[in-house]
Amino acid sequence: MLNVSHTHCAPEVAVERPVFHNMPADEEAKLARYIRGELNPKIIDVVGAALKDLAPATLSYSESSAAFASNRRLPTEKGFVNSQNVNGVTDRRCRCCGSRTPAER
Repeated sequence: MLNVSHTHCAPEVAVERPVFHNMPADEEAKLARYIRGELNPKIIDVVGAALKDLAPATLSYSESSAAFASNRRLPTEKGFVNSQNVNGVTDRRCRCCGSRTPAER
């Protein structure tokens, strides 16, 4: 399983990043080069290694909530700003997936 989750300390890889991040064209181009030239090949290598090391596993799923979550995309006349938007959509669901080998049961 490959998961790309919300983070504040990793490259933005979502295709809609230009909508949410007003990045200068040169910074967007630099990030796109990093994704194509470094990140994608690393992901391909990791997936390849995982496929070579398949083993039985039990998968699990659970869901909870994150009460602290809030929408921070406030619409203004000049576009969106990073500020609390109490009327904005907020998904407080926190989904968790797990896997265990037979020895870890």
